[in-house]
Amino acid sequence: MDNLLALNIEEIFEPAKKFTSIASLFNIIVPNVIILAGIIFFIITLQAGFILLGSSGNPEQMKKAQKLLTYGVVGLVIILFSYLLVRLIPVIFTGFKKGDNFFPL
Repeated sequence: MDNLLALNIEEIFEPAKKFTSIASLFNIIVPNVIILAGIIFFIITLQAGFILLGSSGNPEQMKKAQKLLTYGVVGLVIILFSYLLVRLIPVIFTGFKKGDNFFPL
């Protein structure tokens, strides 16, 4: 009866075999999220720059560009700080160092 509820994901989804734990999956996903955040920040910076260049001295457009750039920088700082925090938590609580092959910084 218990086997009815069991699901072996490795049989259904082949790439799941290479993830031995949630940590290994996490180590794949997080750097890709950081890359995506960098791309989004670059796009927001370009958009703010074009708005600023096209503002022709219009204070409302200049303020809009400044807000957009500020939000982009704040978002990137939050993402990078959270990444750093996630990488430092195991080091702080377990004593692992960079050479221990555990969440390398």
